[in-house]
Amino acid sequence: MLDIMKNGENAMRAFETSLRIGTANMGNMSTVGYKSLKYSFKTIFNKVLDTGSAGTTDRGGTNPHQEGSSVALANISVDFSQGEIGSGGQLDLALKGNGMFVVSPDNGKTFLYSRAGNFKLNSSGNLLDNSGRKVYGFKYLGNGQFDTANLQEITMLNPTNAGWQYQGNRGILVEDYAASQQDPANVDKARPAYQVAVTDFPNRGALIQYDGTTYKATPAAGIPFNPGAPNDAGRAEAVSQSVEKSNVFFIGETVDAMEVQRAMSASLTAVKIASQQIQNIIQQLGA
Repeated sequence: MLDIMKNGENAMRAFETSLRIGTANMGNMSTVGYKSLKYSFKTIFNKVLDTGSAGTTDRGGTNPHQEGSSVALANISVDFSQGEIGSGGQLDLALKGNGMFVVSPDNGKTFLYSRAGNFKLNSSGNLLDNSGRKVYGFKYLGNGQFDTANLQEITMLNPTNAGWQYQGNRGILVEDYAASQQDPANVDKARPAYQVAVTDFPNRGALIQYDGTTYKATPAAGIPFNPGAPNDAGRAEAVSQSVEKSNVFFIGETVDAMEVQRAMSASLTAVKIASQQIQNIIQQLGA
C-alpha cells in the first residue's frame, strides 16, 4: 500500500508541474515573442518480481511478473517554432526564421536573447526592448556598409522620427522614417543609422526563459553564433513594422490540460483507496 501511495505522489508531482507549464503557456498567448514550453513524461521505479522462464525453439516461456511503474517529467524545453507575424508600429520588428535579437540590461556586461521586437526609444535615443534593456546592432559606415565586426548598443542621434526601413527585411533603422516610407530604396534620403544584430544557438531549445520574454544562455545551448545581419547567411528576416506573436496553440494546450486532469484524478483515486485500506488495517489492529 505504501508503494501505491509513493507512486501516486510521484505522479501527482509530475502532473502538477505539467499543468503549471500549460497554465504559463496559455497565460502568455498574447505576449509578443513568447515561445511555449513543451514537456514529456517518463516511467520510473519499474518493479520486476521475476523475469519469467526461458523459452525453447518451439515453445515460449512464462512472462515476467512486473508491477508497473510510476511517472515523472522527462524533459522540458522551449519550442522555438515560428509565431504568426502581426502588424506593429514604426519601431516594431519581427523575426521570421532562425535567430534572436541581442539585448543587455547592464551596458553589455551580460547579454540576453529575445524574439520580442516591440521596441521603443528613450529620451537619450537608446533603442530599448519592452523591459527597458538596450538593443544591440551594427553602426552604419556609409556606402551601404555596416560595421558588423563591432556589436554596439543602438543609439539614435535624432530619435524623433526613427523607424525601420521597410524594404529588404534587413533590420535597418533610419533617422528619417517618413522619407524611407516615401522612397525606401533611397538610402541618402532615408539616412540609415544602425542595423539590428541577430544571433542563434546550436541548441536554442536549451535556453532558459528569463524576465520580459528574454532567454539566458546555458552550457547545453552551446556557444552563441557570431551576431550578424538579418536575412543573411541563414539568419531570420527582420520584418519591419511587425511583431511576432506567441506560438502557443490554445486548442492543443487545452486538450493536454484535460488529459493531465484525468490522469491526476485516476492517480488520486488510487492513493485514496490505498489510504483507506491502511486506515482499515490500523483500526483492525487497534481493535
